[in-house]
Amino acid sequence: MPVESPWRGLGWRLGVGAAAAVVLVVGGRFVNLGFDPAATVALALLAAAGSWILADQAEPPSRPLWQRPQPPQRAAAFLADTRTRRLATVLARAQPGAEFETATAARLLTDLVEHRLDAPPAEGAAEERLSPELAAFLRDAREGRPRPLTRRALHAHLKEIDAL
Repeated sequence: MPVESPWRGLGWRLGVGAAAAVVLVVGGRFVNLGFDPAATVALALLAAAGSWILADQAEPPSRPLWQRPQPPQRAAAFLADTRTRRLATVLARAQPGAEFETATAARLLTDLVEHRLDAPPAEGAAEERLSPELAAFLRDAREGRPRPLTRRALHAHLKEIDAL
């Protein structure tokens, strides 16, 4: 990309000033006004050069200080992670007449909770953030005897995990 010369603005302004002077001199003859052509052109060129100097010396408008954009508190996750896809696959296979593996769903829910809390849900501080129902379900799942899941309980657990 070529660099623009600082003199380019001056040439453009002088051209416009000279053209305005010619129009003024020629137009003045039609309305019986007599302008001296040399003085009119010189005055127009002087005005053009003055406007170029004033425009060049003017300070650019002040810009606000740049601030790093802050992401929203809870950014939307458009792509599901592996744990969520596994859970979605298990739930998609839970059609009428097909077996629904409660142990698999419980294991995947435990993985989701661990991922959201960045700690195993068995730890005291992590378990305090969970509802008693979800904490009991995860405790039973870790012990190898998961409770059967109803649709209402599954929806409540998923909503709670999403809010973590």
